[in-house]
Amino acid sequence: TARWGANSATFTILNTPAAFAANTNYTIANVVNWVNTTLAGLDAGWSATLLDNTRRAANIARSFTDPVNSYPLTNVKNSLLTVGCSYDIHGDWYQIQNTSGVAVENRYVADNFMYDSEGQIMLLGGDAVLRDITIINNAWHMKDNIHSPNQFSQFARGHNHVVIAHNTMVNQGVWLRVDNAGAGAAYNPDARSLFANNVVRSLEWIGTVTDADGVIANNHLEAGFTEPVHATGTTIGGTDLTLFADAATGDFTPAGDLLTNLKPPIVARDLEGAERLSPSPAGALT
Repeated sequence: TARWGANSATFTILNTPAAFAANTNYTIANVVNWVNTTLAGLDAGWSATLLDNTRRAANIARSFTDPVNSYPLTNVKNSLLTVGCSYDIHGDWYQIQNTSGVAVENRYVADNFMYDSEGQIMLLGGDAVLRDITIINNAWHMKDNIHSPNQFSQFARGHNHVVIAHNTMVNQGVWLRVDNAGAGAAYNPDARSLFANNVVRSLEWIGTVTDADGVIANNHLEAGFTEPVHATGTTIGGTDLTLFADAATGDFTPAGDLLTNLKPPIVARDLEGAERLSPSPAGALT
């Protein structure tokens, strides 16, 4: 909505496939055209210049990181205002998000690596218990940019004998969700569930912790973050640039604080099949 004096004009932006096909109320270019035709025709003194038409207008916000639909009244009289598009890169490398109410069982995710990517790495949620799942020796590197601080792997729902160990998550933190929102029902691991010897940017509970049966042990966090409650053996230090040889190009060889904070291994061999000594670095490679 544009306002001037006692007057106003509103342009309704749509995000449907039909609106995309019609190409009238969908793109940034459609908004610019409205400003330069309708508003100009009303002698309102408005004008707009198109800078980028690669994202839909439904994502218009004050900046790339502000929430959509949070645009406050802003005075643009005799001034230039540049607007951006806020968007959430929401692809998951691996997701368990069932909707059938039937337990998800017997999954094995191991020995994968990925680098120079964006999005969430893991979403373990859904509406049923997760049983007998092993996720080990995986290495993931996410781009360090304006979006990465807002992207987290998320664990929710009941976890029965879910083992997540010796994984490397560069530039991504992990949320243990007990807030009964977002990824499904509250995170509720049993005593045989394990989150250990992983390297993650951060590790935190979301919501009030009511159940701490699962074991959280011997993980390594990047500098500036803190050990969550009910975790043991957590070490903290280093960054994505100092903890590995060159994770941005796919070399996850441990360096820096990973080499000075060795831990008893959980998995006998690493991502490349090398035997882990005791103690050894956290993460996918020894």
